[in-house]
Amino acid sequence: MGLDGLAAPRRLELAPYVVVKNEPAPGFHADQGYDAGADIKFGITSNITVDATINPDFGQVEADPSVVNLSSFETFYQERRPFFVEGTGIFNFPVNCSVVNCSGENLFYSRRIGHDPSRIIGAAKITGRLPAASASVRSKD
Repeated sequence: MGLDGLAAPRRLELAPYVVVKNEPAPGFHADQGYDAGADIKFGITSNITVDATINPDFGQVEADPSVVNLSSFETFYQERRPFFVEGTGIFNFPVNCSVVNCSGENLFYSRRIGHDPSRIIGAAKITGRLPAASASVRSKD
């Protein structure tokens, strides 16, 4: 007697936000700006989750340090935005340290997404693990 045959519950998380900000205007006036959005997490199965964001709020993320880059190479910053940080382990691959650096290789550099002056209106990702296919081999005696 056990807990066999129980249905997995659907998981739904909704985190809406509203921001009111004072935007400087000429003279001694300040115009108020409004912004709203939401983060949504939905469990399709017990192992697969859909994460979505509408008009994401990255205001809680600390600003990058100022850097003067006079080289022809791009400055790489550590990703700190919650939507892009969560679940990044599935995109890291171990590499041979004798060939390249030992930090692992990433499939993409997400800091290019939403770079100034572009704005992210919405985004979604599906993460999880599928069950491994198992092949059973029977030996005949």
